[in-house]
Amino acid sequence: THELRTPLHGIGAVTELLESEVYGPLTERQRRAMGEIAQSAEGLEKLVDDLLLLAKADAGKLEPRLAPVNVDEVVQGVVAGLRWMADLKEHEVEVLPLGGDPLPIRSDRAQLAQILVNLVSNAIKFTPPRGRISVAARRHEEGVEIAVSDTGIGIADEELETIFDEFHQVDGTDERKHGGIGLGLALVKRLAASLGASIEVTSRYGEGSTFRIRLPMAPPAEEAEAEKTEAL
Repeated sequence: THELRTPLHGIGAVTELLESEVYGPLTERQRRAMGEIAQSAEGLEKLVDDLLLLAKADAGKLEPRLAPVNVDEVVQGVVAGLRWMADLKEHEVEVLPLGGDPLPIRSDRAQLAQILVNLVSNAIKFTPPRGRISVAARRHEEGVEIAVSDTGIGIADEELETIFDEFHQVDGTDERKHGGIGLGLALVKRLAASLGASIEVTSRYGEGSTFRIRLPMAPPAEEAEAEKTEAL
């Protein structure tokens, strides 16, 4: 971990120093270049984080920290954090909360947020300018469903079966232009599994996609432990 992250931290620190003009004033062209360096470093750091999480999941060490979670708060926080990204492409972003009394969902807030960050950022990236993104939460018989929909490029039928595979890239997309190597959805699937959640996708090529994650009231492992405790 340190071997991967230390060089990135060094790049970030030097970039901040240069941007502060501690070594002298920068031209406008140099400022733009520094911004591109910083953005690339952030993208690389995200990639490293995703790789480490995938490795942790494959090793069976992805243990969720369970606590009561307000789904609406998590959704609102994720969308607020990505609003700038949507604004750059002039997307309309709609949030449809659960509302009412929050359900007693027990989950890992950070892992749930990571799932939604990956899904919403993908929707923003692969939707042409002035598109529409919606994030809707609703109750269902097992707990809560969160649906992330877009009016983007969509996914061909033959791609749907492998869309959650590691390093899978949808043919015909500009994923490489955005620096993607096909880890985001693979990580989403691993994180969902660790939370006892299911995830599915429906899509029409050229019209858009909807990803649905269904969260149980509590992960199966915790429910089994609770039943065992009650029986004693």
